Amino acid sequence: RAAAFYALGHARARSGSCACVVTTSGTAVANLLPAACEADRDSIPIVFATADRPAEMRGVGADQVLERQQDLLRSTVRRAADLPPAD
Repeated sequence: RAAAFYALGHARARSGSCACVVTTSGTAVANLLPAACEADRDSIPIVFATADRPAEMRGVGADQVLERQQDLLRSTVRRAADLPPAD
């Protein structure tokens, strides 16, 4: 959560620049939501790069997995993608 608000402040202070936040999966992504809402409201560009567990780990009770993690920020971001793992 702190990293997301730091990025928001950084992007606000440097007009025209974009900030990036990188997080792990699960509840770490949920902690980005308050800053994502503010960034969306104020049209501040921030890239949220979040990890997620592989598809086979979802829905089986694995640690660090939120069902539908890819949808957590979808209402506040301009683009969201659930990319497959690298080969």
